[in-house]
Amino acid sequence: MDVDDFSQGSIRSTDWAVEVDYSVLDDDERDDNSAQLEKRYQDDIKRRNEEIDKMAPNLKAIDRLEGVEQRLGDMEEEYRTARRTVESAKEKFDQVRHKRNSLFQRAFTHISEHIDQVYKELTRTPTFPLGGSAYLTLEDTDEPYLKGVLYHAMPPMKRFRDMNQLSGGEKSMAALALLFAIRR
Repeated sequence: MDVDDFSQGSIRSTDWAVEVDYSVLDDDERDDNSAQLEKRYQDDIKRRNEEIDKMAPNLKAIDRLEGVEQRLGDMEEEYRTARRTVESAKEKFDQVRHKRNSLFQRAFTHISEHIDQVYKELTRTPTFPLGGSAYLTLEDTDEPYLKGVLYHAMPPMKRFRDMNQLSGGEKSMAALALLFAIRR
């Protein structure tokens, strides 16, 4: 048997122990042992291998996807932690705001209930036995501690005036009435 003399039955792939099936080839192709035909088949095999390689999953993409999914999971956990922290801080802030409002309202109510009575006692005279009148008002009723408290005092036998228009003695009596109302 000559080296160049091939028979279809004698060619076997020794690397993979695969037997080549030539039955799909035409008679002309089976008889043609030219280099050109071999090159054409080699090119066809190469092209098909490239197509197969393109169809194979990109393992780097899978690794990158796993990395992105891991980062997404970490970010979601970080978001949940931050959300819980914000909710906790908001809850504590609301508790402080409620307590602040409650304490302020309690103090304001106490003082405003007593201020008129104390001012009347301080300004009562034999000529004007009823005395003057005083009262407190809030500039903002929703959040009163953010604006201010207005103090109005009207000495006996005088009409209503703003506090800065009262005399020094009248202002002193109003201040004493406020202090006594706080202490009561």
